[in-house]
Amino acid sequence: MVVQHQILKTLRAAPCELTEVMEQHPDDGRTAISRRVSEAFGFYDALGRVQHSSCLQALKTLEAEGALSLPAPKRVVRSTVPRLLDEPVPAPVGVPTLLKDVRGLELELVEDAGQRAIWNTLVEAEHPLCAPRFAGRQLRYLVGSKHGYIGAIGFAAAALYLKARDRWMAWSDEQREDYRDHVVGLNRFLIRSMVRIRNLASHTLGKVLRRLPEDFKNRYGYVPRVIETFVGPEHRGTCFQAAGKTKGRGRHAPGNACTKGKKAVFVYDLGGDWRQELGVPVVEAYPELEVGAGLASDTWAEQEFGGAPLGDKRRSDRLVHGVDMLSRTPGELITANLDADRAGILPFFGESGRERDHVGEDFAAAS
Repeated sequence: MVVQHQILKTLRAAPCELTEVMEQHPDDGRTAISRRVSEAFGFYDALGRVQHSSCLQALKTLEAEGALSLPAPKRVVRSTVPRLLDEPVPAPVGVPTLLKDVRGLELELVEDAGQRAIWNTLVEAEHPLCAPRFAGRQLRYLVGSKHGYIGAIGFAAAALYLKARDRWMAWSDEQREDYRDHVVGLNRFLIRSMVRIRNLASHTLGKVLRRLPEDFKNRYGYVPRVIETFVGPEHRGTCFQAAGKTKGRGRHAPGNACTKGKKAVFVYDLGGDWRQELGVPVVEAYPELEVGAGLASDTWAEQEFGGAPLGDKRRSDRLVHGVDMLSRTPGELITANLDADRAGILPFFGESGRERDHVGEDFAAAS
């Protein structure tokens, strides 16, 4: 597979060959030219399909730079409104409140126009961002059950630039251009508002992330490495692990214009040795939170002290465990908690239940 960045580099390096291909068929339109150039230069995807769309974008870039001239585009009016059903998607019936009681819970890969219309109608009517026009490689899923459709999920191209993600990826600008197709954006995640099932969101997310690599490979010929998504400040995003904060920039926002509110950035590593293949180092990333953010959650101790540089991850984990237990016995000796893990607390707290002297040093190192 040759990505658009590599296509552009190849064409820039061979202006004479490019001109020769274009002059052989002077009456061709833009699409025909991009197909002929792709075939001549060997621009094919992982499944052997001509990458004429990426090639056309590269040709447009060269035209903007004054390197060549393309025929005027034919005016084609395309609807910006996604295809919808004539009626709303029926509400699910008899949905239980316990996950184990849901009958026939399954992920349905959207593959035809009818399924896409259902997906569009659900997301357009019930997701706060409505139905999008996805860019790049994409997958859509309907969350079905015997009770009816209870949700929808959509993946598409990753953000072009994203400081928090790019820092975690630890790749260079050139590596980002070459391998960005291996990062896929989770752009829509909908659980219908009338569905109240504890742990359904995290269960569904787990199912789709286990299935996505094979579905993506079947459609596009390769397996992506990382999933990214964003969560606005009005949501907790408890089924994701935070990687940082965006600058509030939309995907196609010009320059430094901030067109959207700040969101938390979450990434999920699908595994494999992609860091070795890309030649980038392993990076341990921890959430960048606003002051006081997350202190009311069950994971506040991990957020505050999980990255404590104590020389051994086990010591950091023990610190998190001890602080968490200490917070559960305010104003009392920690050993007053009958459920306390004595083996876990004694390294930091004496038999009296009061902090040992070096605990203050550990806190300072962690902050």
